[in-house]
Amino acid sequence: MALNHYSKNRPRVMSFNGDLLSAEIDRAQSVDVTAALNREKNKELGRDGVVDYRKSIPDISYRLTQNEYGNFEFWKYICNKDSADTSVTHNDFKTSHIDIAHYLTDDDDTFTGTIHYPKMRTSGFSLNIGDPEALVERTFDFVGEAAWTWDGSNKYLIAGEVF
Repeated sequence: MALNHYSKNRPRVMSFNGDLLSAEIDRAQSVDVTAALNREKNKELGRDGVVDYRKSIPDISYRLTQNEYGNFEFWKYICNKDSADTSVTHNDFKTSHIDIAHYLTDDDDTFTGTIHYPKMRTSGFSLNIGDPEALVERTFDFVGEAAWTWDGSNKYLIAGEVF
């Protein structure tokens, strides 16, 4: 599902272990989300159709493309680093996870709801430098097991601290 068609879609990131508050994901160019239910059909000889399904953990893949703008903040979020940290190493990606939320409005600026992707883990990232004059793009791939759509009377997700 491409979230690019929503007017004023402003994705936000929420860190778990660091001291960073939730923040808007700056310079986001595109977001592509795919979901797989991960269920397998069970059939039996001599019976027509499917007997049942073997269910496993669903898989939500989330790809974010962002223009590089010389800011280190988003890297700190995806590695759950504190605001004072100035470096990221390979091991920082090992156990990190973030929440991503999309606050959605329609063309009339009416707030319509929130799409929430909890506990997304970094599965990869890349930098694309097309040529010396081109904008540098960074692409992040995240994977999780759930996606929630909040609408109606519960349409706004508020990030807070848990004590």
